[in-house]
Amino acid sequence: MKRAAAPLSLVALCLALAGCGDDGDGGNGGGEGGGARVGAPGWIEPDTYRYTLESRCGERDFIGAYAISVANGEVVEVAALDASAKAYLGRGGDVPTIAGLLDLAEQARHEGADEVTTDYPDGAPEGEGPPSALTIDRDADAIDDEECYTISDYTPAA
Repeated sequence: MKRAAAPLSLVALCLALAGCGDDGDGGNGGGEGGGARVGAPGWIEPDTYRYTLESRCGERDFIGAYAISVANGEVVEVAALDASAKAYLGRGGDVPTIAGLLDLAEQARHEGADEVTTDYPDGAPEGEGPPSALTIDRDADAIDDEECYTISDYTPAA
């Protein structure tokens, strides 16, 4: 039983730490100063934007589809788009900014995850926009430890 609880505890810790990232590069190449996070090379996460996040894969609480609003680099509004998200938010669960997701991926890389991928939209010009998906598999031999995230409907503030 202790073995099953460890990955869930680690995921909860990672999600909690994701919002407290350092001024690093977000896991995608050369860092930007002043705490800015990068997505595609050259992309700097704006302070204010909206996006849709679908969190799937693995045995963990943070599953579901969410409409997220970010202001001043912090999540300020979250709407559950399905029953899993509604249940997660009902338990007081937090959701990350895009920078938080990139920090989570970078942390997994540093901890020696077997697979960490960051995908960008097909045909997107270099330096334009956030990732479209992130996948983390901490142990390729373990079942249900994967984390899969799809980012869509990204809209920076006008």
